[in-house]
Amino acid sequence: MGMEGLKQLLERLPGWGAYRRREMRREIDRRLREELAREVERLRQRLTQIQQDLLQQGGLLWMDDLEAVQQKFHLFIDKLRSAADGYRPLLDLETVDEAQLQRLWEFDQALARRVADLAPLLEALANAQKPQALREAIAALRQGLQQLVDILEGRENLVRHPQARPSRMSTSCC
Repeated sequence: MGMEGLKQLLERLPGWGAYRRREMRREIDRRLREELAREVERLRQRLTQIQQDLLQQGGLLWMDDLEAVQQKFHLFIDKLRSAADGYRPLLDLETVDEAQLQRLWEFDQALARRVADLAPLLEALANAQKPQALREAIAALRQGLQQLVDILEGRENLVRHPQARPSRMSTSCC
């Protein structure tokens, strides 16, 4: 049986169309997360530039705080790139249902919205002149990154425990 014959056989199988739709949604989900990871990496590089500018202006005092934010960026990017997509093999009896894929999509949309919120936080940091403004800008950036990590952890919990009731965090993020 050639490839064309296999395709015809698959088309006749009950549930094949639904499986293909789920696979397409998974692929879109995967691509969205990879695009988000690239955008967050670009923002992390902007933070590196801000750190260098601040250091040249004598801002050595802020380097530990900014390094902690850098580490949070790295952590989030690594988690996002390695996030599970809810994939189950074709013949696995415990398949991911449409409702779970919809919840994963909602988590990813929440991530996209929150990633977009990081750029103004970085610019506020870049424009901060006084120590209090720097402190507040660093805290806001750290909080924004923590929100991203929390959303991603809620998403991972959904993948690991699809039958569990959504947590308060997961329902409030999406």
